[in-house]
Amino acid sequence: MPEKIYEVHGGYYPKGTEPEGHLFGYERWRDLNMHKKPDFVKTPEFYFPDVKEVPASQYIPARRPDKSTKTGLETTNTGYDKETMGRLLDAYKAAVVQHGVPQLTPKELTAMALVEGRSNFGYNDFDYNNPQAVKIQQDLVKQGFDPYAAGFPAAIMNKMQVADSLNKPYFQVWNGAGPEARAYNKRVENAMNVVDNPKNAQLYQFIQQKTGYTPPQVNAVPNPNVQGTPLAPMDTQTAQNAVTMPDNFRTGGRVKLI
Repeated sequence: MPEKIYEVHGGYYPKGTEPEGHLFGYERWRDLNMHKKPDFVKTPEFYFPDVKEVPASQYIPARRPDKSTKTGLETTNTGYDKETMGRLLDAYKAAVVQHGVPQLTPKELTAMALVEGRSNFGYNDFDYNNPQAVKIQQDLVKQGFDPYAAGFPAAIMNKMQVADSLNKPYFQVWNGAGPEARAYNKRVENAMNVVDNPKNAQLYQFIQQKTGYTPPQVNAVPNPNVQGTPLAPMDTQTAQNAVTMPDNFRTGGRVKLI
């Protein structure tokens, strides 16, 4: 029995994987984008349809935030494409290790996906005028990542730099500027509260697995208000029998001072 087919937003087809019925649109997309500069970066080797059809094995259901409901979630699922998310996150994971791209937590990435309702986290392009972003994308393409996925970590790195320079929240800069971007940042913050909901467990776990995220180690800070167990006081006879060792004594005998 054939798998059930779902429609999702924000999915793309790498070159050679687009369905036959999409070939005409794919060729038009290629012709249109061939004129983008620089040509060596914007290689049109993927097809980004309005809606992508995915089989059940590649489909992830989740519930987006909705303050108007008792559960705080929408009452119907929004679907995500494992292939699209997987390709983008694989490229991101490689860029974190190889290029030091700042690492968003799985919870932050899941919140982004929930707010966007799209399998590509709302990513469309990156700044070709940023040499570091171009280098990241091109290095990943040379390693076999498709151009669209390779641009995802480049876009994150670039937006992180802009956020730092403007001293603004990252998610606000990811969306753009102005009131809409500030509202977007707030929506992502609110979405963090529903990431742990069982309805979103499959999406959250998939993103955790693909990123291989390891929380930074935090060294415990001693609490000066916590006292250790005091030693029992010696009785008088024990104290009298105690032997005081010389200052230059070490285990094994006396250390000769020169």
